[in-house]
Amino acid sequence: MKTAYPAIIHEEDNEFWVEFPDLEGCFSDGETLADAASNASEALGMYICSLMERNLEVPRPSDARSVS
Repeated sequence: MKTAYPAIIHEEDNEFWVEFPDLEGCFSDGETLADAASNASEALGMYICSLMERNLEVPRPSDARSVS
């Protein structure tokens, strides 16, 4: 089963950073939007793997329409 977590992309000082509101502390960044997206994908995967390795609950993703 595939799961998609909503992400919020911010641009500050000509750089980008990404947060996943459903996953406390899961952030990433990059100098370009493409870098930030790639780094965010990697950070998301590592975050979920870390939860699973520690037998912690993996939060269900929010409906993307409810995230602000």
